[in-house]
Amino acid sequence: KELKPKPANMLFDSLISPILTYGCEVWGTYQKQNFDVWDKNQIEKVHLQFCKYYLGINRKSSNIASRSELGRFPLKIFIDTLILKYYNHLITMPDDSIAKQSFLISKSLFSQAKLSFHSNLQSIFQIYNLGDLAALRNSLIINKTLTEFTCKMKNQYFEKWKIDVQASSKLSFFSSFKNDYECETYLDTINNFEERRHFTKIRLSNHRLAIETGRYTKIPLEDRLCNFCDDRAIESEFHMLYQCSFYKNIRKDFYDKISLNYEQIDNLKLTYELFHSTSEKTIQHFSKFIYKCFKSRED
Repeated sequence: KELKPKPANMLFDSLISPILTYGCEVWGTYQKQNFDVWDKNQIEKVHLQFCKYYLGINRKSSNIASRSELGRFPLKIFIDTLILKYYNHLITMPDDSIAKQSFLISKSLFSQAKLSFHSNLQSIFQIYNLGDLAALRNSLIINKTLTEFTCKMKNQYFEKWKIDVQASSKLSFFSSFKNDYECETYLDTINNFEERRHFTKIRLSNHRLAIETGRYTKIPLEDRLCNFCDDRAIESEFHMLYQCSFYKNIRKDFYDKISLNYEQIDNLKLTYELFHSTSEKTIQHFSKFIYKCFKSRED
């Protein structure tokens, strides 16, 4: 968790993923082609465990947000890409090989409208709008087309991800600034793990502000008030970052360091600019500000 994201991702992909996906070229075709169902799969749960452990957040954090912070897609897309590569391998094998004979039998079952490897492979083509498998007529999926297919899979998931983020009440703050799907700059920039962890926590609403804790104790939203000031305001991320008087001195110190005239910028625009910043100076000072705010609550 204290590594930079690139080597951390590389370790998972080279050491853990091959174990999780062993033999997936066959069994992967029998998985339901549904990302919501796939998130409940034990294999994807290990993937999500890795994402959340690296980010320093707990298991109640959003699955879709956790993966997107690291720019990682569900392993289902990786598995489906391997399945298409395996199709290439099968059609180049000699007809008298056992694997090729099994493949031809599955095609025969498909023609009889029976469940088989080939029928499930056709479902993958349909789900991702990759065209008709029969149109290939035992032709290789060329590398360029395979790359295009993988891009289509990722684009389809990205569109679903955007809809799910907007629809999630837990991710209302996250949706105010996160609109792309890539590994976030701050993960490379913030060297102190605890500061980085608290930065992630506020981004993903995995904290102990009343707006979040009240969700689990069934307190109505309008009653999740801040106990650190007299404003009688809902203790949201916006309230802590920009309004609560309890953090006034910490906030002023932060604004002074980045020379920001915050009074002329509305909260939504300010949130987008700060959380989207690629400036190392801004990210470092912003993360320290957030860390100090959370630590001051514990004193």
